Amino acid sequence: DLHLSLRRQRQMCIRDRNSIPISISKTSISSFNLTKGRAFLRADDKSLMASEITIGFCGGFLRLYALYFNFERLNTGFTIVLDSLKADEFIKQFPELGDSTASGTLHGRLPLSITKDGEIRLRDGYIYSPPGEKGNISIQNPTKIISTLSNSGMPIEVCDNLGKALQNLNYDILLSLIHISEPTRRRGIS
Repeated sequence: DLHLSLRRQRQMCIRDRNSIPISISKTSISSFNLTKGRAFLRADDKSLMASEITIGFCGGFLRLYALYFNFERLNTGFTIVLDSLKADEFIKQFPELGDSTASGTLHGRLPLSITKDGEIRLRDGYIYSPPGEKGNISIQNPTKIISTLSNSGMPIEVCDNLGKALQNLNYDILLSLIHISEPTRRRGIS
């Protein structure tokens, strides 16, 4: 489900002769609410290029520096940069985690690709908190996380210990590495 509300900027700030600046007042992709965005678009018969994409999310921003679509091949990759997301707002984006809470600020890089079949795939990435910024994660029901990690091949003992830790985890530095093993496409999180 994708709902967009677009408004063309009043002042033309042209990056090149073919770029069109747009602003996005509110966007909803599935259950994710995005606000106050901007981008520069360029299109022709066969492709679309969006650059300098910035959109508000969870008290911070999602940024994409360039996104290129070739309509004939639809096989592209791009990286979403997480910039100063509020951890509590971020965790609320996942209703299956119930009344979970978090504090702190999140940053990171999530590389994605879109295949010829239209499938979106996550590639290796990471999410982190700034060094020296303390925070807490309190996941009330970590069963879903334990199940997902166990199904990805992580030993059940490690999953259980992680589930217990996530019920009240105080941290000084938080780093979550996301690794996708190519042959099996299984997700691993450390």
